[in-house]
Amino acid sequence: MDKFINNNGIKIHFQEFSGDGPVLILLPGLTANCRVFEGLLAAGLGQACHVVSMDLRGRGISDKPASGYSLAEHAEDVRHLIDRFRGREIIPVGHSFGGLVAVWLCAHYPELCERLILLDLAIETTDPKVVELLKPSLGRLDKTFASEKVYLDTMQLAPYLFGCWDEHLEAYFRADVRQISGGGVKPRSSRENIGACIEAVLDEDWPELFRSLKTSTLLVNAVSDYSAAGPLVPAD
Repeated sequence: MDKFINNNGIKIHFQEFSGDGPVLILLPGLTANCRVFEGLLAAGLGQACHVVSMDLRGRGISDKPASGYSLAEHAEDVRHLIDRFRGREIIPVGHSFGGLVAVWLCAHYPELCERLILLDLAIETTDPKVVELLKPSLGRLDKTFASEKVYLDTMQLAPYLFGCWDEHLEAYFRADVRQISGGGVKPRSSRENIGACIEAVLDEDWPELFRSLKTSTLLVNAVSDYSAAGPLVPAD
């Protein structure tokens, strides 16, 4: 079910799935929207747990302010959402950039969560290969597509998907774009806002934040190839 919270005038969108068990706060990656987790929900996550999947600020149908993309501001949005579930066990589940938001949150507010799940992220990504591998995904933000179908066809052929395509990925990519005049579509996220998020990541001392983390943490890393260059996150 689509819902919204308002944090200091910024409207944040989330979807809620009322299952049993702890409250999982799902935080998408750098340019992703809340529907990126639909495959997990279809596999039964929404029955095993009470799932809340967020559109981070600047993504999906959350507000997109011109500024305000620090890790602290992202984390404050999450903390504002967690307030709705006080008294229940809260487990942030962060993918990539969303994982960094979760680490920042738990490092600064250790009382909020006893457990944390991180999906495919690293303390540092100094490997230039990572930047090169992300360029095709980031490149779509600059483009206008003639129609939703053209956009979906383009994404289906993206090298980093390796031909993997199903109804869950299609739903995620449909939510990734907005209609514009003339019948075309354009990604909802802007390169400027995502660039501000990248700058915010570079401003943080991640080794120190990870050292200070007291929350019991499960790290899940993808081991299969991303494009043809091996896993996105190096083993070390």
